[in-house]
Amino acid sequence: MTGNRKIYCIAAIVIALAFFVACNRTLEGTPMGATNFHEMQVLGRADNTELLVRGYTTQTTYPLIVEQSDGSDVFDVTNAGIVRASSTGVFNALIISSTSELNGDITLENDETLSNVTDGIVTATVPANGWLAVAGGNLKVGNGTPDTTLNGEDLYVEGTLEVDAASRFDNVMDVNSTASFDYAVVAGWLDVTGAITGASTLDIAGNVSSATGAFTITDDLNVTGAADLDSTLNVDGAATVNSLDVDAGNITLQNDETIANSTDGEVRVTCDNFVAGGGHTVSTPNAGTMVGGDTNTTNAKWSFIGGGYSNAITVTTPNDDSRYSVLCGGNDNEITATDDEQSLVGGYSNSIGGDAAHTFLGGGYDNGIAGTSNSGVLVGGATNVVTGSWASVLGGLSNVAGADYAVALGRRATVYDEGSFAFADSTDADFTAVTSKTFNVRATNGSYFGTGGLHAYVDAVAKTSDYNVDDNTDTGGLFTNQGASGGGVRFTLPGAVEGLNYCFYVFATNMITVDVQSGDQIHHLTNSAGDCITNTTEGDSIYVYAIDGTYWVPMQEVGTWNDGNGG
Repeated sequence: MTGNRKIYCIAAIVIALAFFVACNRTLEGTPMGATNFHEMQVLGRADNTELLVRGYTTQTTYPLIVEQSDGSDVFDVTNAGIVRASSTGVFNALIISSTSELNGDITLENDETLSNVTDGIVTATVPANGWLAVAGGNLKVGNGTPDTTLNGEDLYVEGTLEVDAASRFDNVMDVNSTASFDYAVVAGWLDVTGAITGASTLDIAGNVSSATGAFTITDDLNVTGAADLDSTLNVDGAATVNSLDVDAGNITLQNDETIANSTDGEVRVTCDNFVAGGGHTVSTPNAGTMVGGDTNTTNAKWSFIGGGYSNAITVTTPNDDSRYSVLCGGNDNEITATDDEQSLVGGYSNSIGGDAAHTFLGGGYDNGIAGTSNSGVLVGGATNVVTGSWASVLGGLSNVAGADYAVALGRRATVYDEGSFAFADSTDADFTAVTSKTFNVRATNGSYFGTGGLHAYVDAVAKTSDYNVDDNTDTGGLFTNQGASGGGVRFTLPGAVEGLNYCFYVFATNMITVDVQSGDQIHHLTNSAGDCITNTTEGDSIYVYAIDGTYWVPMQEVGTWNDGNGG
């Protein structure tokens, strides 16, 4: 074939190929060799565009589509220049060389993207429940050299690591410089050489050790294990630590409260209010201390509640009322007094109120110190009341010490007069002191006073006729002539025996005569042995006591008792 004919043949083949492409016809390749062939091969030439696909001006379909043999897409190129894997296509590998450039985003199978919308920032976007995972090896940020060997699935950050949400560390956490967090959970140990600064809660399931730098948490600290600190611990919120060992420095809490051990063997807590255990409410600065118990409340300045349940020191003016007060134990007890230094110990439903000051109430049920009582004391019993100053109720039921210097005890003993004492036996009836500065006793079965050999049994006996006083059954008795008439009543004493004692009271205006046995004498009032004494004045009385086997001595004498010259 001549040269011109060869040229004509080649030109005809090119024209035919262009015609088939223009008509959307498929050009099927033909094997170009025995063992290695291509359907279509473009052999490049230097400094030329090797393959150019140009869309039409009104192009809507993708200008380039690569398909599988079954017609399914592998990938395509959109009119915007985005290379996109189809729904069934998969890039087995995407390799970008050091000189390659990607101006758009990379979109992965489930719409995860890698983008660089802002210069210098690469953003990975995954669904909320998705992962950005490093399947093997280590993740290193920065050009620094790790102090420890990264041996797989490790993270090294040369600069700052900021975590705004919860953080969890399942093994040891070493902090050599400063660590700041908003919320962190450490399941293992926390070993701190530098500083810990927390804006929120730090939960540690293991132990904290060797914190030689500052340790500051602005919210809560929860340590399930032990905390061994060589420096200062500052916690602005709640601190829950199983065991805490501070070798140097203090523990500083939210409002500059401190726990210090500046002196060996001494732990000093500096704070406005101190609460240890139980469920309590302290509602006023400088309101004091509460230890143990449950549901106790105080708002009084420098007060103390120890144990018990539902006890309260509650005042209207916290800085002025019931300061320095103490309430220990019991249930539903309350101090509401407007003055200072009250003490209430134990019992149920007891109260100190009113303008009471410097008072003490110990135990019992439904007892109260009130009014203007100053330095009043109420000890036990039930439904007792003290309203007087320097007054006391010493136990019993429903007693009232309602005057200054009053003392009441027993059952329903009442004192409304200054300086009086009232004792009432178990009789269920009111017993009231008759006037001020009196000793008042209700003893239905009589009264007995004994000290060594002295015995006085007070039991009033009225006689209207002469009577021989018995040395056994009558000793300590009180005898009167109530109801007698005529010449009066003669009382003859038994023979003097040390310790015998009797009292005689002139009730009627007729005479009382007190006679003795022959050989005995009433000392001082009679001239000789065997003489008697007499008195006719209503209201006079005499108390005689045998000091030996001869003499009776007048221990208490009211009025004039005359020597009767033997009768």
